[in-house]
Amino acid sequence: MPADPLRPFRTEAKRLIKQLHSDNAAEFMPAVRRLHACGLVRHESLVATVARRRTLSLKHAYELLAREAGAPGWPALLDRDALPAVARLALDGGRHLNRWFATFEEAERERLKDGGVIVQAGHTFGLVEEAAARHLGLNADAPERR
Repeated sequence: MPADPLRPFRTEAKRLIKQLHSDNAAEFMPAVRRLHACGLVRHESLVATVARRRTLSLKHAYELLAREAGAPGWPALLDRDALPAVARLALDGGRHLNRWFATFEEAERERLKDGGVIVQAGHTFGLVEEAAARHLGLNADAPERR
């Protein structure tokens, strides 16, 4: 039986919901910021999102992860061939796109420290291993945008 390429997303979605439902601001605020960075809750303030964070469900986490991966939404991840290179990287076992940043500057600091290629998906930035980026033809000199 082939491995489920969405398994890393499912695992991360459960982790995100656990963070959002936490009472500890150090745990829930990064997840709230990710929701805002990808535009999922753009219509409301951070304060409003914090207040209703426990009402968010797995469908919200899946949508967030899909957008961060460069797909227009969760259903689009099911059609791998139609996805941009950034999203295909995320589906490749999830091992290449596991470091996300809200700003280009944050991603650039990490890239300078650890190497890699910056990719942009919506309003978020990921750091991809150089070999994986070369394999998909991503430009190492400029963020890959979707």
